[in-house]
Amino acid sequence: MVRTWSQQGKTFRLSRDFAVVALVVSAIAAVLVIQLARGMTADQINRVTAQNNADLTQTIANEFWPLHETFIETVAALSADQIRAHRDTAELTAHIGELVAGTRVLKVKLYDLTGVTAFSTEAAQIGDDALGNDRYTSARQGLTASRLQFRETFNAVGGPVDSRWVLSSYVPVRPGGPDAAIAGVAEVYSDVTDIYLQSKTFERQLMLVVIGAFLAVFLILFGLVARASRVIGSHHDRAVRMAASIATAEAEVQAKSDFLANMSHELRTPLNAILGFSDMMRNKTFGPLGNERYEEYMDDIHSSGSHLRDIINNVLDMAKIEAGKMEPEYETVDLGELCAGVVRMEQGAADVGGVQLVLEAPADMGPIESDPGKLRQILINLVSNAIKFTPTGGRVTVSATGRPRPLITVADTGIGMREDDIPIAMAPFSQVDTSLTRHHEGTGLGLSISQSLADLLGAALTIRSAPGKGTEVTLALPAAQLQEQRA
Repeated sequence: MVRTWSQQGKTFRLSRDFAVVALVVSAIAAVLVIQLARGMTADQINRVTAQNNADLTQTIANEFWPLHETFIETVAALSADQIRAHRDTAELTAHIGELVAGTRVLKVKLYDLTGVTAFSTEAAQIGDDALGNDRYTSARQGLTASRLQFRETFNAVGGPVDSRWVLSSYVPVRPGGPDAAIAGVAEVYSDVTDIYLQSKTFERQLMLVVIGAFLAVFLILFGLVARASRVIGSHHDRAVRMAASIATAEAEVQAKSDFLANMSHELRTPLNAILGFSDMMRNKTFGPLGNERYEEYMDDIHSSGSHLRDIINNVLDMAKIEAGKMEPEYETVDLGELCAGVVRMEQGAADVGGVQLVLEAPADMGPIESDPGKLRQILINLVSNAIKFTPTGGRVTVSATGRPRPLITVADTGIGMREDDIPIAMAPFSQVDTSLTRHHEGTGLGLSISQSLADLLGAALTIRSAPGKGTEVTLALPAAQLQEQRA
């Protein structure tokens, strides 16, 4: 008992240490993802709005600047009051007011090449000097310079506004086109409050998605580690009590370790989908949150989650079988209809793999007494395996007979395996190809679960296979289960 409690203590410490490390790593990763999303969102606002401001500036340069170029070139010699009283100022006010009406633009300022404010929709700023402004200097040199800031009050074209997020851009004015000489500088202020608030909402939603994803991964991995720890501990105690079983116990522990390694690989693939599509949502590749394409990505995320769920279900089924907690529930079963249903169910997977799936069974084979759920699960596992290991262009045949004994055979033209590999394929948590880079996904539980269920039903499961010649699996049900046809 001392050794037993010692091993339990180690198991507890392993689970505890894993929980602490996984939580810390998940928290750091979540913070980094959210910070990255926040930075990219701000950059997205800057780029989109700055481009809009630049487009507006080019419109002013093409339409209004040539009409008032002479006036703008002379403002350096005028006082602020003279500029405000000038006829061109009134015309610019009217023209630009019409141009920005109904847009997000709050204010427009025009500077000559000496830094004098030749025009502003806020008249009090006309005549101000911008030479000491670094962003004006950058625009004067041909670069667009923008800044995002929160303004409690702002004198906009239509009147004062409160509590606004404003992006201001200094843009070089090039009458005649983007390659023309710089004639001045425009400063455009745009209201990005709605976009900013939407980005914050998106950040919060992304934060929930990221935290939820990391929490789900953590819980799944923690459950696997905890279960593996218990299994290892159980095998250790059994080895101490039964010296003669040491070699077998070590092999089982190694099998469980291989299983955990394979499971890590299986989890990584669907999680890449979660992260990849989350990146697409975070980067707003197709627009703000709510774009119809995000629905498609959510379907992919759901599909990846279903894949994880199927893996866990296989593990739980195996655990239940090993614990002796699974009992058959007999009822009348139409063997032909059951086989046809499984073939219909697996037809989609066969189509995706380019495999021909064929059913060969008499129309009326007579009913049998069996557990339809467990019988169906056996057949699904066998057909799914056959499709998985059959190359494109191959064939999988499901055949059934009712007399003299109920038989179901699943034969494929796939890769096959050596005779020595069959016991490995039938063992729990084992696969013939144990490398992490194997070509076929799975937990290695399909055949072992089928064998256990067949034993539960009193049936016999036999496998014949050869490399490159395919595999044939036959399920022979007890003859006593066959019912005579009723008149």
